[in-house]
Order: sequence, then structure tokens, then C-alpha cells
Amino acid sequence: MNEITKKINIYSALLFCLGIIFAYFCALAPNLKLYKLLNIIGVLFNIIGILIISQYVLKKKNLTKFVSDKFTAYTLISLSMIPIGMIFGSLGTMVLFILNGTQDISTVKIIGKFAGVILLFVFTPLFIIEYFLDIFFFRNLSFPESILKKTIFMGWFFLVFGLLVQLIAAILAVYS
Repeated sequence: MNEITKKINIYSALLFCLGIIFAYFCALAPNLKLYKLLNIIGVLFNIIGILIISQYVLKKKNLTKFVSDKFTAYTLISLSMIPIGMIFGSLGTMVLFILNGTQDISTVKIIGKFAGVILLFVFTPLFIIEYFLDIFFFRNLSFPESILKKTIFMGWFFLVFGLLVQLIAAILAVYS
């Protein structure tokens, strides 16, 4: 196993554990609502999108290459391993709550839904964008031009997706 694979495996395992821990502590929150979690992730995506699109990142070639290559790869790993860890964490927490009979499991169900939303509506499009655009749209561009366009596209993806997630959270808040 080479060094990069080891780093990715360690990073993935840490994110998986982080997802389990996050699910457990979210389950302890008494008034947890799905729209609150969606709002947090929406704001986080907005910040990431603004940072990527900012002129500072776009003018620095080493930052642009980092965003285009490593940031995208680590984001894909993060957006898959944390929700998977959250699903396992919510299942484990649900078993603990049922065995102890101490707490309502409705918050655990919310965490499972949230993890599913992240996997379905965030990881899947980002995965498609990462590989589909490279294969069909950016392969004919020169190397620096393709990195710049991919970086701009990723920034706009995070910004627009963050706004959409916040809009969904606001609609859910109105009807809850």
C-alpha cells in the first residue's frame, strides 16, 4: 500500500469516526430539527463557495491547483464518510436509547435523514461533477485553463448548492 492510499484510509477512518461522534452528540440535543442541520450545512457550503470563488484563490495558481485536485478529492471523501459514519452512529445511538429506555429516538431518525440527504443530494452531484466534467468538458482545454474553469465551477457549485439547502431549510422551518 503506497503512502497516498494510507493517508486517504486514515483520513476516511477519522471522518467516519467523526460522523459517529457527531451523530451521537446531535442525538442528545433535545430540540433537534432537520431544518437546523440543513441550515448549518448550507452556511458552511456558502462559505466554502465564496472562498473558492474569491479573487485571492483564483489569482494564486498553487491555490487554484489545490482546489481543483486535492480539495475536491478530500471533499468527496468527507461528503461520503461523515454521512456514512452518521448513519452508523445514529443506528448505534438508537440501539443505546432503546436499551436504556431513556430518550426518544425521534432525534436519531432526524440524523439518519440528514445523513441520507447529504449523501444523496450533495455527494452524488459533486461526484458526477468531478468525473463527468473532467471526462466530457475539460479534457480539451489546456491544463491551466481547465484547472481555473474547474475551480470556478466548484466554487459556484458550493455557493448555489448552499443557497438551495438554506432555502429548503427555511421552507421546512416555516412548515414545522
